[in-house]
Amino acid sequence: MNTANKGSIGMSPGPILIYGFGPYDEFEHNITSDVVDALATLPGLTTTTFEARFDRPMFERCLTACRPATIIGLGQHRHARKLRLERRAVNRKGKRGGPLTMIDPLGPAALAVNLHLPDRPFTTVAYDAGTYVCNFSMYVMLQYCALHEARFGFIHVPLRFDVATLTDYLTQALRTTAA
Repeated sequence: MNTANKGSIGMSPGPILIYGFGPYDEFEHNITSDVVDALATLPGLTTTTFEARFDRPMFERCLTACRPATIIGLGQHRHARKLRLERRAVNRKGKRGGPLTMIDPLGPAALAVNLHLPDRPFTTVAYDAGTYVCNFSMYVMLQYCALHEARFGFIHVPLRFDVATLTDYLTQALRTTAA
């Protein structure tokens, strides 16, 4: 986890966490790790690249360490053509084609994001983040947000998307969504 000089970015009140994922399944590289690396040099951000696995404690350790007020998650999407601004996480997990289980047997069926990132020509709004680790991370992060009055948004990134464009988009989005 990279922690830059918190509070100096001037974008959003409180600490900001931006995360992505490492390789998974047949993908030896994950574009979100490139975006996280590009953002890691900006002051005021905490950035991290998680392993792509269903591991609630891994996410919770990061949240405990940085106590973010704003969180933006990034996940790679094998079929996306535009950035997918995900609007909800569902209480189910499982690999493609495998059995599904609940993330939290006592939790609600779905949780809505509370940080709406701006629409652009290269974005689309989506309501189905799937059932893999991206959705799992969203659900865990949104449970944290409900307890800590934090804000959360999630973007699924196409396999081949311009890293500089996404970095600029995120920087501008954080400035315009400051409370």
